[in-house]
Amino acid sequence: MHLFGDPTFPKKNLTAASILLALSSFQFGAMVERLIWTNAPPVDYAFLVIWVVLFFAAIKMFRVGLAAVPPDPKNLRLN
Repeated sequence: MHLFGDPTFPKKNLTAASILLALSSFQFGAMVERLIWTNAPPVDYAFLVIWVVLFFAAIKMFRVGLAAVPPDPKNLRLN
């Protein structure tokens, strides 16, 4: 079992991580705005912590997926 995605499928890892990264960063910003402008209940702070953890998990998952992508061959000629 791989904690942050299977390195044998880097394309799946990058796709899932980018979706999770976009969602968690949007929700993190929305939660911070809600905490600033309203009298938020304590459960909102717990949700903020959950979104921050998911944000950093998405970053780690993206890095694992990016590291598993094979490098370009040396004999590849680009224009």
